[in-house]
Amino acid sequence: MNDKILKRAESKITERRQLANERARQNLLKAYTAPEFKELYNAQREAEIELARRQAYGEPFADIQRTLQQISLKQEFCLKTLGLNSTDLYPNYECKECNDTGYADGHLCNCLKKEINKQLMQYSGFTHKLSTFEDNKYDHPAFDLMQKWCNTKNNKTNILISGYTGTGKTFLTECIANELIKNNRVVLFSSAFNLNNQLLNYHISFDAGREQIIKPFLESEVLIIDDLGTEPMLKNVTCEYLYMIINERMLNNLTTIITTNLDMNDILTNYGERIFSRLANKKISILIRLENEDLRLKSE
Repeated sequence: MNDKILKRAESKITERRQLANERARQNLLKAYTAPEFKELYNAQREAEIELARRQAYGEPFADIQRTLQQISLKQEFCLKTLGLNSTDLYPNYECKECNDTGYADGHLCNCLKKEINKQLMQYSGFTHKLSTFEDNKYDHPAFDLMQKWCNTKNNKTNILISGYTGTGKTFLTECIANELIKNNRVVLFSSAFNLNNQLLNYHISFDAGREQIIKPFLESEVLIIDDLGTEPMLKNVTCEYLYMIINERMLNNLTTIITTNLDMNDILTNYGERIFSRLANKKISILIRLENEDLRLKSE
């Protein structure tokens, strides 16, 4: 994952946490303006400390629990006069799984994954809402197949969707991306033209941080390359780095989805046998051909 993208996503989650903390702090300050509440709040803290001490030493604590219940009832009444309730005094985090930290059990929380996807969509240049399978008006078996694929474990990591312009290739990949994002997968959607530009920047860069340019294309859980074949063929760049990306992702069992107007013969001619063999390998690939109102589906 590109470090800048990850940091921006983490920053958004941190902002949410800070906002929730600040709201709780402001509510507590408001409650403290009532002398009765302040007295009750201090009594509550003292009772909680005493309860913890008795529990630690195995001493009876039923009376302390009753005292806390009485304090809580009085607090609620006092807060109500201020337009507050007891839950307003504590941070109301948006994500209950990680309390807006972005991490749960040492792993990326789903809320952080969703924020990463938002950043990746911006990185990809997307300014519109992605299509969904519910929007589908194509009567093609590929849509049912790919919706099922999105929601089940599958050993097919490469998907090649080919066909002429206007046959629904980009629409289908948007549906796939949307469905995967709903399932908390990290998806990078890029046009082949944009990818080619990034590969050129990577090729000519000598900066210490040049690896960050290509990192998202290597490490995103799902990479979608739209309209392969429309990009200019740059010597020592296009085929070489595209092969590196496809091969590295295949070795790491990461999904790569490609749409193209080219047929398989064109792919072999334009991109060479190494790329062709990885995309055409039916053990790990699903090959979909869209043609006008007809669709031919090839998969094993």
